[in-house]
Amino acid sequence: STVADVMKELQQCRPSKLGIKLVHEGKLLDSSEAVGPYAGLTLSAVLCAGETSYWHLNAEETDTELLDVGIPGFDESVGQKAQVSEQFWVPRPERWPSSRHLAKMSDGASILASSNIHGRGTVHGQEKLNNCIRLGSAHGDPRYVGRGDTWFIFSENQREQTLTLDLGRDAVLVRVGVYGFNDRWISRLKVTTCDGKSDRWTAWHINAEAHRSGGPIFVDHDPIPARVISIQTKSGHYDGCGCRIGPVFAYGWEISFDELPQEAQHL
Repeated sequence: STVADVMKELQQCRPSKLGIKLVHEGKLLDSSEAVGPYAGLTLSAVLCAGETSYWHLNAEETDTELLDVGIPGFDESVGQKAQVSEQFWVPRPERWPSSRHLAKMSDGASILASSNIHGRGTVHGQEKLNNCIRLGSAHGDPRYVGRGDTWFIFSENQREQTLTLDLGRDAVLVRVGVYGFNDRWISRLKVTTCDGKSDRWTAWHINAEAHRSGGPIFVDHDPIPARVISIQTKSGHYDGCGCRIGPVFAYGWEISFDELPQEAQHL
């Protein structure tokens, strides 16, 4: 048996959906090593995700498994393609240089959609949706790689195409946006936010440009307390088209409104 065999066994009973590495006296064991020399010794299992790791469906399609270096089935080229390069990012607002991207699953964010062309209520469909708030393992959030590409699409012929994003904590936001594509392109983006403490929603500006070539699509607001974000989209590609959605971005700070950075103090 090899270290990889032991890692695979541990994956079956892991307490967290992360990868597992084995360590002995501070040394990270290579997955190809024979496990025999470590018989009777104490090994530590470390939960982690490598920089090219990615999620995929298990054989029964009832859950996802993390594939990483040393785990059977891992493909380095797939892991490389699962990373979202910065060309697909919504840029940080120049006006707020200290703002940070907060819409990350690894930071506690979660997301819902009004419809899902990939199968609402299925593991495959939910993982495609979750990719909206995952930039890849190199950024702390391994993405799901399943059938087709890794982007999310709303169902066809749906008048409402809404993403609801819960940041999982209080924040102050200044920019919300998504990355769109020339296929199923976005013709309208409407953002509203709620601080999560009341039922009052604040409407931001509407971006009604026809983004036929795709690219980052966003709206800005003066610093505003927010925890829950509603993003409504519409496609102009053809009648009844469901939008194709890349990563979702929300820039701001994990602070209360009274703790704004100096650059925003004058507001």
